[in-house]
Amino acid sequence: MMNIAIVDDEKCFLSDVHKQIEQVCNDNNIDNTITLINDPYMIIENKLFLSYDVIILDIEMPNISGVEVASIINSEKGDNDNPYIIFLTNKESLVFEALKEQPYSFVRKSNLEDIIACLNTINRKLKTEQIVHIKSGRNIYRILINDIIYLEKEKNYVIYHTKTATYRERTTIDDKIKEFKDN
Repeated sequence: MMNIAIVDDEKCFLSDVHKQIEQVCNDNNIDNTITLINDPYMIIENKLFLSYDVIILDIEMPNISGVEVASIINSEKGDNDNPYIIFLTNKESLVFEALKEQPYSFVRKSNLEDIIACLNTINRKLKTEQIVHIKSGRNIYRILINDIIYLEKEKNYVIYHTKTATYRERTTIDDKIKEFKDN
């Protein structure tokens, strides 16, 4: 399952992109969930970006640019590839500034079909990764097993200490060990 966030301040464009991305995923048999976000601050608050495999991010937005959002995400995710960032733009002049954040790709808003190759490649990569899903609070985080440093048991919770963050999930350690073995 590929979790995709589309972040753009223009609600009508968000709806159009959603339909097109959904069609691309359906046509290419990519199992997915798509979240539409019209406020770029929402993706960085509470590290919500860690819930997504792919973030399709408009470069030009008011108050905070997509480049600034990508910079925050990159500083928090460390060496992890996830989430993969794909910038959307109609302004080619912004591409050079955005390259500093090492996005996975760029797609012109006018040529959205170019995203097909990106999503197919990312989907293949995701299928080979060993991951665990952690439900912490209201969010579900997708964590690479190799990024987990150690687990800690605290009453009815398992605490995951990873390279970049700590997560707390209401579960048993036995259930999690079984899940790790199944991966």
